[in-house]
Amino acid sequence: MLFTNFTNKMTTKEDIINEVKIPELISEKVEKLEEKYNLNPDLARQIIEEDINLEDYLRFKLEPNFIARVLVEIPKEIKSRYGVGKKIKKEDFNEILSYVERGLINKKNVTDVLIEKLKFGKVNLNNYKVLSDDELRKEIKKIINENKDKNFSGLMGIVMSKFKGKIDGKGAADI
Repeated sequence: MLFTNFTNKMTTKEDIINEVKIPELISEKVEKLEEKYNLNPDLARQIIEEDINLEDYLRFKLEPNFIARVLVEIPKEIKSRYGVGKKIKKEDFNEILSYVERGLINKKNVTDVLIEKLKFGKVNLNNYKVLSDDELRKEIKKIINENKDKNFSGLMGIVMSKFKGKIDGKGAADI
């Protein structure tokens, strides 16, 4: 059977069928994200379902799973656990991810930094300053000298409580 299209060209039924673009299934999009970025399947699904353009944030030299978690899970945690229901803007995510990328904050502090940003509109980076290995080494030596009666676990407890979120526990233990 022949049809006339808007250009007055003769078109067959098969031509029309071949021009139809079939939308990509959510499961296919999820699978592509999983494969391309080695994403956790649940995060990949949430990225697709929430219509987040992950590509916009991959310019940061951070692991895609970490970025996806920041974009998907942390906002939910902030809302449910801390009662901060304010919407996080793209600029806020970019700001926080740039802090992590530049080493100004530790990955573990992202939730706290986002909460501060939402509540006060700005972030005081001094609250989250990451210590250099040399600074940390000096501070640990000082803590050891002041607490010679403590065992390793006791010393680690003091170190971790003093530098909460500013240091990596494994790095401190190694020192």
